[in-house]
Amino acid sequence: MSFTSFFGGGPEYSVNIEDQTLVSLSSRIVYGDAQTPVPPGAEYMVEYTFTGVKPGRTTVTVSRTSPIAGNGETRYILEVDADLNVSLTLLRELSAFRFTRGGYMAPQSFELTLQNGEYMLSINDEPARAIDKSFTDRLQDLTIEYELDSWDGFNESAQYVLDGEDFSLSIEYTDGTTVDAYGSNSFPTGYFDAAAALEELLTSAWAGGLEGTYRYTGEGFGGDFTITLNPDGTYTYYEGALSSYIGSGRWNVSYMLLYMYEENDLGQNNTFRIDKDRLIFSKAGSDNFLHVKLPDGAVFEKTNMQKQVGKDISEQ
Repeated sequence: MSFTSFFGGGPEYSVNIEDQTLVSLSSRIVYGDAQTPVPPGAEYMVEYTFTGVKPGRTTVTVSRTSPIAGNGETRYILEVDADLNVSLTLLRELSAFRFTRGGYMAPQSFELTLQNGEYMLSINDEPARAIDKSFTDRLQDLTIEYELDSWDGFNESAQYVLDGEDFSLSIEYTDGTTVDAYGSNSFPTGYFDAAAALEELLTSAWAGGLEGTYRYTGEGFGGDFTITLNPDGTYTYYEGALSSYIGSGRWNVSYMLLYMYEENDLGQNNTFRIDKDRLIFSKAGSDNFLHVKLPDGAVFEKTNMQKQVGKDISEQ
């Protein structure tokens, strides 16, 4: 395996082998001969040699850092056969996925990047959250289901359309292939179904980081007013020690808003704006709560506490 760089600011490479018991690794820089002076900017090769130790299969990640070309990762499947011969097969996985949708509606932008073997997702320039690879596997399934690779090169606009919509899509794969598309009131085949599926999946992936307990920064009903968002999409809230009522229901996220739907006779539904690790109450479109009537803009901050039937349980 070899890569090209240059002296004086060229890309630097590092190799990570998931199962290091299968092979040994050596590397060297190749440039002319030992007596040749090295001029600034001269190109050279970085060579990596894998030597089989025992039969097996693992993954290899090659990371590139460069102030000029940018950072990136390429992944391979490494196999060692019974004769200790080593083979490498390039993995075609997502390394970056950017999707923006706007126009008459509030703009939505999603950015997924692969950083040090971990997928990070940001929505509308909010701080990126690490997401489970199961989401990126599903995202890659959607690229196939809706044939997003076929959108590459799409660049069309329709003029004189009121309340229109525009989009941009950029996909980078670990094998170096890319997809770029843009449209303004003109869209590839299947666009609206694909856009809806992408928004639902990416919002769900990002919202996974919302799970936990949030405490009202104002005064509760005789104690802490807390809301707990559970991983299964349910929630509970407890307004304070003077209340015996524990509210519950289901929650979801859309357009950076948290919607809470109470599942009881009260039917009180409430909306919060998501701001990093805070939930900010939106009075418009909310029914408010039973005992504590929140003002617009009331803040709940994420804590390291879990709430169960009115009792605080600190994480150990």
